[in-house]
Amino acid sequence: MRRDDFQNMVEQRRHAYGDLKAIEQRAREEDRRFTPTELKSWEDTLRTVEALNPKIEAGRAELAVATAGAGSGAELRSAGLAETTTASDRQIAEGIRSINKGESRALSTAVSISPGELSSTFFDRLRAASVVLSTGIRTLTIESDSVTYPALTGDAAPAWTAEAATIPPSDPAFNSVVATPRKLAALTQVSNEVLDDSDPALARVLNDHLIKVLGLRLDAGLIEGSGTPPEPTGLKNVTAKQSLVAGANGLAPTFDVFADAIALLEAVNVSRERMRIVVHPRNLATLRKAKASTAGTYLWGDPANAEPATVFGVPVVSTPQLAVTETQGTSGAVTNSAYVYDVENVVYVQRAGIEVEIDRSRLFNSDQSEFRAKLRGDLIVPNPTGLVRVTGLLA
Repeated sequence: MRRDDFQNMVEQRRHAYGDLKAIEQRAREEDRRFTPTELKSWEDTLRTVEALNPKIEAGRAELAVATAGAGSGAELRSAGLAETTTASDRQIAEGIRSINKGESRALSTAVSISPGELSSTFFDRLRAASVVLSTGIRTLTIESDSVTYPALTGDAAPAWTAEAATIPPSDPAFNSVVATPRKLAALTQVSNEVLDDSDPALARVLNDHLIKVLGLRLDAGLIEGSGTPPEPTGLKNVTAKQSLVAGANGLAPTFDVFADAIALLEAVNVSRERMRIVVHPRNLATLRKAKASTAGTYLWGDPANAEPATVFGVPVVSTPQLAVTETQGTSGAVTNSAYVYDVENVVYVQRAGIEVEIDRSRLFNSDQSEFRAKLRGDLIVPNPTGLVRVTGLLA
């Protein structure tokens, strides 16, 4: 891919985000909900953004590989970087080294790549580190403290009508959900020797530690968040969602339970292609061991190979960020929930992007520097019937 083509796509996405903001701002200033025309424009623009996202990610990776091949192995090793390090990683590492002792600066001002590209690079890595984001839910970046997201809560009602008879009017029901991104931050301390002499790349301090811990903690908030500041509202606490109890007093997960959860979404016209299942790793282990009989064959694939990553055709992922201290009936605080949802109906709203700052002054007495990474995000489910919480799952 040519760099000009890549930059054009990035610019097109930036303009699309601007259009979304303009629609939302007009409705907010006039203190009203979106009109049907605005709602259609919003949805069309959002689809444009979602179509551009994977193309931009692929283009960034392609350009990084091409750029990485430009330097010699000796040059890379002398900079403390492996040959497989991407161009972005090399520029991040060089930017970190350019910050002198006694300084405190945002990483975006120290690297040669644009702040937007740097933020996108970190978000791509955050998406990989976060189970919920990696399921393919929608993402929306805003530049305000909050955003009002439109929701269609009821359909128009078509009617069979006689020739020349009056067509009975019916309007779809609209609602709105407000997203208020909350701050999630991580701080790590690194010796200055690591900054000056590290091999492998310094960028791994960010990639392998800060971004990963942010991703784990973000999952906990997106799933378990109470909605009481400073926590976002997680899937567990979305109001008006669908619920399914695995067992009155708790029950080990079965394929039947997830078949019922899938059916609840199908009943509200969600196709299986748009569904995802999130479970705790212990639930996944139980499903892996399910057999047709005591001495029978495994129900979920051949243990000699990787089991299929789907349940009834729906992709399933696991995260230990699901609480295992819930109570179901007389089970005690030992159960957990699982979630089955429509990825088109779960939206991660982030304020700006991920910010990384470096301080090489505060820890002068211990010859250390500090990295601080922070983001602001929230989760909304415009139509809660597209989310099913399965409760009462035992190990």
